[in-house]
Amino acid sequence: MAKIKYIEQVFLLILQKDGNKDEINKRILAFKDSDWQRLYELATKNGLFPIFYHQLLSLRLENLPTEFLSKLKNAYFLNLKRNTLLERELFRILTYFKELNIPVIPLKGPILARYLYNDLALRQASCDLDLLVKYEAIDEVKEKLMGLGYDFSLIDYKRDFLCPIGLSRQVEQIMLNKSIDGTLSISLDLHWCIRGFFVDTHIQDLWQQARYFYLDGQKILMLSNEDALIYLSIISISILEFVQLKYIYDIHRLVTVFGKELDWERLLYKVKHANLENCLYFPLKLSKIIFSTDMPDVFLDEIRPNWITRKLISIWINEKSVLEFRQKVQFSYILRYLLGRYLYSSSLNDFLRKSFGRMLKGGTDARLNSIKKEPRYS
Repeated sequence: MAKIKYIEQVFLLILQKDGNKDEINKRILAFKDSDWQRLYELATKNGLFPIFYHQLLSLRLENLPTEFLSKLKNAYFLNLKRNTLLERELFRILTYFKELNIPVIPLKGPILARYLYNDLALRQASCDLDLLVKYEAIDEVKEKLMGLGYDFSLIDYKRDFLCPIGLSRQVEQIMLNKSIDGTLSISLDLHWCIRGFFVDTHIQDLWQQARYFYLDGQKILMLSNEDALIYLSIISISILEFVQLKYIYDIHRLVTVFGKELDWERLLYKVKHANLENCLYFPLKLSKIIFSTDMPDVFLDEIRPNWITRKLISIWINEKSVLEFRQKVQFSYILRYLLGRYLYSSSLNDFLRKSFGRMLKGGTDARLNSIKKEPRYS
């Protein structure tokens, strides 16, 4: 992989659980104002400022600029406030659906901060909640949420920036909105399959293998660790945000915290069954390279794609491009789209069908109709 810059190296050293304090102090001695600004941007724009700030405090580094620390502190506590409001609302929703005997699995959001970091403050909060429900319960869940004060937003959201060349992507999803405490507007997304920009897939036995996570007296249904790893890998790669480092770090945390509990053989079976080897290989490989994640080499060997695929995808997914976010806008959307399609294709014919099939058939209507007719989960 391409060599990363000096400041990016410091950024990664600080994020390490047992960062070398003396080495970091030595490196930051020569920092200029622009270097501190770059370090702040790396933390905030990659969505890792909460854990980054936490690590800075625990390392007790010398000669940290007051303004730099103050900006991170403000962002940290604003994030904690937002996560607290989101968690309160999530608990309210989950309790309500538990009383109705409707299974709901929260995805991302404050629940990951608690599950992976054991601290609500240490993961960046967005302004949305993502809930996974069974396909047959979608209409009922939507109706009940509207009864809780959520307003129906939109369905069949079309990502059409590639439309002129017939490469548009149309995804069926349900979004609802609500304001809480007069300070935060929540967008609630309902999911009935595991979906990323390039793929939506049925994970075998997902609901049967879901398990409960006990938190503050609450009994919360969660994805199994194996399915959570698949989910984080899928959403870590998108066409607009390139490869999202915060999800790569989530993968690192999941493997680090629950590595001994992970059933790698079951995970391998699931991944091969769903043809998602590439989907896991590149995010896991990035996690291993960037954060030194400890994972079985034999598992990576089993899902490693062929040499041509690795060379092609490395144009897009590599350590340098993930960290140097300025390159995101310089990289062709169309090339990213094609590489993304290639990443999730099992063969050349599959790639051609996924990339150009809708264009040849006259758009996305056929695909959308098939999504509406076919339940994703039984």
